[in-house]
Amino acid sequence: MRHQIIALSAGLMAGFMATASMAGGVMGAFLFSLLHPLPVLAAGLALGAKPALIAAIASAGFVFLALPTSGLLFAASYAAPIWLTVRLVLTSRSGVAWSRGSGDAPVDERDWYPVGGVLAVMTVVAGAFLVAGSLFTGGGLEDAVKAAMTELGDALVDMDSATPEQRQAQELLRMKFMGFVPYFAGLAAGMWTLVLLVNAVLAQRLVAGKGANIRPTPRYKDLTLPDWLSWALVASALAALIGPGEMGYIGRSLTIAFAVPFFLLGLAVAHSAAARTAYASGLLTALYVLAVLSGWFILVIAGIGIVEQWVGLRNRMRPIAPQEDEQS
Repeated sequence: MRHQIIALSAGLMAGFMATASMAGGVMGAFLFSLLHPLPVLAAGLALGAKPALIAAIASAGFVFLALPTSGLLFAASYAAPIWLTVRLVLTSRSGVAWSRGSGDAPVDERDWYPVGGVLAVMTVVAGAFLVAGSLFTGGGLEDAVKAAMTELGDALVDMDSATPEQRQAQELLRMKFMGFVPYFAGLAAGMWTLVLLVNAVLAQRLVAGKGANIRPTPRYKDLTLPDWLSWALVASALAALIGPGEMGYIGRSLTIAFAVPFFLLGLAVAHSAAARTAYASGLLTALYVLAVLSGWFILVIAGIGIVEQWVGLRNRMRPIAPQEDEQS
């Protein structure tokens, strides 16, 4: 009963944070929008998949009661995927850890569902949202995004009270803002994946710090991805290149979403390479600063991840064992 109460409390907290983020307008609301998955994930990773389900249902119920029009959308886009993430993370060769202490869960990290597999499933869910958005709008997702961003862009520009110089500057800002239309859906899907992933990592660190984790904390620099994900990226890129109209837009959006795991894989390669030097901290700090400041550098890191997937850069960086060297 104690675990159910904790799970229910975590779900209500997540629902409150999600509702506050939808209210919008302040920095606190923005932070809530980034961190609202954390309570449900932490409860699940510490207590099991069944308490996580209770927490997810409670969070969706809170949002539905507070904002009925957003409740079902929240349940589909966050509550259900968060629970699915916990279930996958807590899946091992012994089965799913439905509750803390149930079954004979393995200790070795290799016996658990791979982190790269969890990330791949999260990415596919994000891609499914893009396709669902296109179907919901009758094949006009790009037009819907453009209309929404045009309305938002117009709201950012105050032409009535502005001086001619201010109008010119505001119009330039509006044009740059509208330049994101071709990429907005893909960036939103990729950000959804990253938010869920970062919250899962934070939740695991929190529960592991208390010694309450069910699964051992993975070594994220050893991240690997399933081979089929690279073919999904190739297929979406091909659709973006040759697909007409909406198909091309969805293909481009899916390409951006499917590139997120390879960006993270590229970071894993960078961490492995930096660890072989005496300046690991400085190199990694520079890496993340460049990634924040330059979108093009993010593409470079994702490209490194793609090369790693096909060639295996980290294997080539590993030193040859003495016995192997003698045999060669």
